[in-house]
Amino acid sequence: SVPGLLLADAPASSSAVMTTMASPYVLEMNDASNASRKLVKPQACTCLDWNPSGTQLVAGSYSGLAKVWSDTGELIHTLSRHEGPLFGAKWSASGEHILTAGIDRTAILWNASTGAETQVYSHHTKPILDLDWQDAETFALSSIDKTVSLCNISKTEPVKIFKGHTDEVNSVKWNASKILLASGSDDKTVRVWNPDSDVPVFTFAEHNKEIYTIQWGCSESEHLIASSSFDAMVKVWDVQTGVCLHTLKKHLGAVYALAFSPDGAYLATGSADHQLFIWSVKEGKLARTYKGRSGIFDASWKNTGDKLAACFADGTCVILDPRQSMEVG
Repeated sequence: SVPGLLLADAPASSSAVMTTMASPYVLEMNDASNASRKLVKPQACTCLDWNPSGTQLVAGSYSGLAKVWSDTGELIHTLSRHEGPLFGAKWSASGEHILTAGIDRTAILWNASTGAETQVYSHHTKPILDLDWQDAETFALSSIDKTVSLCNISKTEPVKIFKGHTDEVNSVKWNASKILLASGSDDKTVRVWNPDSDVPVFTFAEHNKEIYTIQWGCSESEHLIASSSFDAMVKVWDVQTGVCLHTLKKHLGAVYALAFSPDGAYLATGSADHQLFIWSVKEGKLARTYKGRSGIFDASWKNTGDKLAACFADGTCVILDPRQSMEVG
């Protein structure tokens, strides 16, 4: 499902700039060129991802543009090819490629160094809502068509298609060791797949409403998977036992963003309620809070753990210091 916040009004903005504050940094996604696209919906920042070395950040928007910045806020590339909102933008494991996908039913592979388009994948019959890389050449896509596809960069058709969800598949993620693939859906379930099988290894179903996104734990906590929902709750599961370890209930609106810290000790959650929370994974308790200027759609930790990027419905991407609580804007 597409977040309802994307249908709200948003302020107009000029060309992309970075505003340096004491902390945080604010990157503007909105661009004057959007006027030529005759868009009447807000240019919300919808997805983002750090490159493997933590030196660059890619963010996609409702305008269909993706932008690549340095970690100091310099605009490096603008990736323009999609016809409609983006819901996924991620670097390959090698850092050589960027993959983007969205409502136009296509995924596009870009050369990360030049910003040039290199391949288009258009096998899904309905909009693509998420993507994730397994390695430097293999990636997965999830779609409104209720399927998850496994793809290779050298092939325009999928290597495999996973079927089983009974509604839109909003999120797809590989675990840290890249052995298991998880998917979250409007059918209120999280399904965990082994690529060698056609049926899920596990199915988790305790949310009261549609699941918007999922995220695996990092390093030593890779057996954990978090799921967030339109029911305003986040659940943390142990895949080894099938047990729900924590149900996190502080948010007052749908939870759209999840991100584990690089050491697996913390979980960041972002919501329609403008709040970004950081939780202790071990205790399931709130550790830090951030008040944003609008709803939060995605979050991503830098590999060093000292920066956390979050994207907002007002068209901004904010880079925070996760070691401090603060109010943004």
